[in-house]
Amino acid sequence: MKKAWIIVAIVLTALGAAIFTGALFASGFDFSRIPGGDQMTERSWTISEDFQDIDVRVRISDVEFKASEDDVSRVVARESEKVHHEVTVYNDTLKIESVEENWKWFDLRSLFQMTPSVTVYLPKENYNKLFVSSTTGDIRIPGGFSFDEVKAEASTGDVSVSGTIRTKLSVKTSTGDITVKDFAASNMELSASTGKITVQSGTAGYDTNPILSVIQGQVIIHVNTGTLRMEDFSCGSLETRGNTGSIHMKNVVTRGDMVLERSTGSIHFESCDAESGKIQIKTSTGSVRGSFKTGKTFVTQSSTGSVRVPDTDGIRCEIRTSTGSIDVTVE
Repeated sequence: MKKAWIIVAIVLTALGAAIFTGALFASGFDFSRIPGGDQMTERSWTISEDFQDIDVRVRISDVEFKASEDDVSRVVARESEKVHHEVTVYNDTLKIESVEENWKWFDLRSLFQMTPSVTVYLPKENYNKLFVSSTTGDIRIPGGFSFDEVKAEASTGDVSVSGTIRTKLSVKTSTGDITVKDFAASNMELSASTGKITVQSGTAGYDTNPILSVIQGQVIIHVNTGTLRMEDFSCGSLETRGNTGSIHMKNVVTRGDMVLERSTGSIHFESCDAESGKIQIKTSTGSVRGSFKTGKTFVTQSSTGSVRVPDTDGIRCEIRTSTGSIDVTVE
């Protein structure tokens, strides 16, 4: 009896595939003509009210911000009858939300259509708070804008951020990648479960008063399973912890503490430094290899790997690994 049900399931699956393939040929591979979905259309809103805050909450739409060329606030959305958007201004806040009506993740046609999207055209450079959330869509915040605070969240979508953030930048993803590039922030917190994180060409509080920068320029980066890459970046203090994944840094400088920790993964750095405080580097099953700009007082430990560090003076630098080697130089 069980075998008969298996045969029936195989036959039905093959029949469904044949029907879908026939529909593709009949439509000339025009997915918009296949029953079961809605054709994408473009809708636009012109915003006449003033606003200082922006709040975007969507599920499957990509979200992008652009400078307005005609000094008019505008929202342009690519959507369908099943996935559309609502745009309002309330309490000095531009609110954008997606509405899914009878949409299912297994909607056949939606798998082949363009992704719904929201493009926000902004006439000014300066705004207060920006919050953006998209479950599966990508989020792009380009340079040219300045915000008091930016918070971006995505599940499987990628997030890229540039520009100026006067207080705090916070980005969180599950499997999506995070890219922060060409930016200036006061404090920054980045978190990804299985996505990679890239930080390039930016500062976080480093250019402020040397004493205040250690407090204001706090950078916390957590990666559960993924690679962290940082280049040409300076901040008040840096703390990054994670389970599985490597760290690659080049020309990264902190005024205060630098803490780099991984459970499984190598830590490699080139021409990096901490001007004060302490440096703490730890990994269980990975090697530590790199170079500092200035001398350090090294404290090292490796259970099974080799250790090679110079005999120099400076701030305390602890490097510990269980099965990996340690090879650090001073420029």
